Amino acid sequence: MDINNMSLNALRNLADNPNTPTDVLRDLAKNAVYTVRYRVARNPNTSESDLWKLAENSWGGVREEVAGNPNTSLDLLSKLVMDDDSNVRWRAAKNPNISSKILVTLFNYEKSFIYPNQAILQVLYYHSKLPYIAKVIIKTLYEEMF
Repeated sequence: MDINNMSLNALRNLADNPNTPTDVLRDLAKNAVYTVRYRVARNPNTSESDLWKLAENSWGGVREEVAGNPNTSLDLLSKLVMDDDSNVRWRAAKNPNISSKILVTLFNYEKSFIYPNQAILQVLYYHSKLPYIAKVIIKTLYEEMF
């Protein structure tokens, strides 16, 4: 498959397709076009090693899609909950595979800000995996948000 001669639309469709082989996704992850990398980052067939590389992308939207990918490892989620981009942190909090330990890490990181992100605190507060004591602290410190 010669991805160098494909149209942008064809590359995007290939990056979106969950049946695209991992070696092709690896090549697409290096594409200069943001929307191709973005789609690779959300593809459930993207390998863990490629997700790690995409998590270093300068575009927050690519990192956000990595954070939401159901194949993103707990180790990588641990890193993404400390991302400078609040959308990345929010998306990581919503990842179905996130652990309670990582949620607590995110809560501690979030409360270190003068103005914590309200959307993230709300996701944390209503998350079934967040320990009860953390919910009490959120409710006590940020009651006006609820």
